[in-house]
Amino acid sequence: MRTIARNWKRMLLASVVLALGAWLVVPQARAEETEKPKAEKPKAEEDKDAVRKKLEEKRAKARKAQEEAQRKVMDDYQAQMKKEDEARKSDPAWKPSHEQTAVIKVGEVGKRLALNNFCLNTDGNILAVCGGERIEYVQDGSGEYEPKTVGEPAEIRVFSPDGKLLKTWPVEFKPEAICVGDDGTIFVAGGGQMAKLDQDGKVLLTAKSPQMADLPPLPPLPEKKKDSKDDKAAKEAQKKKTAALRAKLEKAQKEFQEAIKDIKQPKDPQNPTQEEMEAIQKKVKEPQEKLMAVQREFQEASMSPEKAAMQKRAEIQRKSAVNGIAVSKDDVFVACSMAKGYGFGVWRVDRDFANPKQIIQGLRGCCGQMDVQAKDGEVWIAHNCEHKVERYDRDGKKLFSFGKSDRKAADGFGGCCEPKNLRFGPKGELYASESGEPVAIKRFTTEGKFLGVVGVPKYDSGCVRVTIDISRDGKQVFILDPGGNAIHVLTQKAAEPEKKADTEKKAESDKDAPTDK
Repeated sequence: MRTIARNWKRMLLASVVLALGAWLVVPQARAEETEKPKAEKPKAEEDKDAVRKKLEEKRAKARKAQEEAQRKVMDDYQAQMKKEDEARKSDPAWKPSHEQTAVIKVGEVGKRLALNNFCLNTDGNILAVCGGERIEYVQDGSGEYEPKTVGEPAEIRVFSPDGKLLKTWPVEFKPEAICVGDDGTIFVAGGGQMAKLDQDGKVLLTAKSPQMADLPPLPPLPEKKKDSKDDKAAKEAQKKKTAALRAKLEKAQKEFQEAIKDIKQPKDPQNPTQEEMEAIQKKVKEPQEKLMAVQREFQEASMSPEKAAMQKRAEIQRKSAVNGIAVSKDDVFVACSMAKGYGFGVWRVDRDFANPKQIIQGLRGCCGQMDVQAKDGEVWIAHNCEHKVERYDRDGKKLFSFGKSDRKAADGFGGCCEPKNLRFGPKGELYASESGEPVAIKRFTTEGKFLGVVGVPKYDSGCVRVTIDISRDGKQVFILDPGGNAIHVLTQKAAEPEKKADTEKKAESDKDAPTDK
């Protein structure tokens, strides 16, 4: 379910389907309840309890119909996923070269953000970045949600390939992205900060991440105090404004519902074509944008000063995050949210974090994901909303791209926004990972030729980061499971007997063949 709930395309489609399945199933009940209260005034002999009971029955009927429509959508989705899973099992192209052999537990299961990311160092050990500060909304005794800063100690945990914890290095900021240069130097970034470490974890250099120059400082939180007469008057004015905006919001919701009544459902609701999605988006764009604008206005007006300040802090912290970091011989590339506007960009700095330059902007990423890798001085992007792998030069000039949206074919990228992450293998081939459904790792040449499915690990990732890395011999592939605070290990399967014999025969032939001196 989380794959639908955590991405905008699926959210849009689900909202449209639910609307068609729910709002159209019970329009009369809703109309009788909300639009024609005067026409349904009880007779003089009916008492208030009878009226209230009648309205409650209508509300219950409407809720039940809506729940049934929603359940049908989810049941259809599950059936479609099961059908696709069965098709993959019978498709030779989906036969993986690796199988899951171990799960390395890095943090406590269910403890949010305990494990943020990882990479392998030059010794083959796992560098897992963990912890850090975050904002959560916690319900108080009165039922209100209050912002609260929580988090675990920020650190890098070093594990052996078989999962033994070797060392723990503290970090002065929330670590969100990490990579290692050919010389073993470690680069880690997150929370608006960057650091360079040697192979033993000693911090050599720190700096602000490049997007921070365009972001304002975090606003202070106002101190709580007893209400004065002026405060009470301001709260009363805010209450009136909120009531007016609530009416405006209800009107915008009604207009949005009216707009989607005439939408033509996709032939396959779980796998709409690009043309069908564009038609839906075009139909709902204007009323949806209006609805979202009113929702924002309503939320801002109904917020306390403390919540408003915390919301602003959360927005700045979101844009301070570093989604990906990669290093080449001369450069460090940083992928992060655009400081102004929407989308993601890529910055280039030198290996001493100097000479920042934004080389790519306007990338479209889902669920806050935008991965960047470097090879031969060039930049590779997992442009997930475009279902593309893109290659750029160090100045941001686009050189090449490949990829297609396809939930069924092994060489396509399924899900709404894939691939999420990239990594280069020991032979220079490109590995791409998808958060699903299903979670999958695939292998391509740098020209985009499909080489096969590496693995299909079984866990519920949702629409999240699925960082991968590969051992130097290519026999083991590691993939991030942030929901389980774990790293799954996939090991190359043993060669089938007939293929193994052919391989040995070829090796013997190569051994006896003459060589050039």
